[in-house]
Amino acid sequence: MKKNKLILLIIAVIVTLGCQHSPSSHSDNHLFNLTITSAATTDTNKAEKAVKNLEDHQTRQNLTKAQQKVDTVSDANKKEKLQHRVNLVKQAITIKEAQTAVKYLEDHQSRDNIADAKNKTDLVTDEGTKANLINRINLVENAIAAKEAPTTESAAPSQEDRTVYVTGGGKSHVYWYSTESMPWNTNRNNIVEMKESEAIAAGKRHSLTER
Repeated sequence: MKKNKLILLIIAVIVTLGCQHSPSSHSDNHLFNLTITSAATTDTNKAEKAVKNLEDHQTRQNLTKAQQKVDTVSDANKKEKLQHRVNLVKQAITIKEAQTAVKYLEDHQSRDNIADAKNKTDLVTDEGTKANLINRINLVENAIAAKEAPTTESAAPSQEDRTVYVTGGGKSHVYWYSTESMPWNTNRNNIVEMKESEAIAAGKRHSLTER
């Protein structure tokens, strides 16, 4: 009988302790939830601040910082909105970098600058802006190609070294471009052919009577 009373007493103590612990457990859970919510709010606020700073100061460094903060946001809806704002600034930075590279190419027309302009232009997603930049690059490429191509005048000899004719077995002090222009009594069996440069080097001059 005493044994049964002891068992009942133990059960009563356990139940009492359980009832006393239950409110405390509920309080702990509530405190834990508040902590989680507070942390999420803090992350969102930090991300919002970083994105705002990025919008005001559009640099690659601020872009990296803002993206890192947005990645920590747990609220899907807020994260999506913040990411959209980051993407807009990212594209603006990309366009600015491409425009700077193309402008530099236009001011310094060298094949060494073409690759950088093209690579940065390829990252631009706005079709209208991209088409305009590509057109400007093509114009510079054409200008460079035109400068590199030899002109007809520079490719040809500056002066043709013509064949001339000298009478007297080559001893005459003048030369002729055509034997038909020589006097009628010229001994045509004694005419020597040579290049005009050779005749000039020998001290000869073009006949004044040949037109």
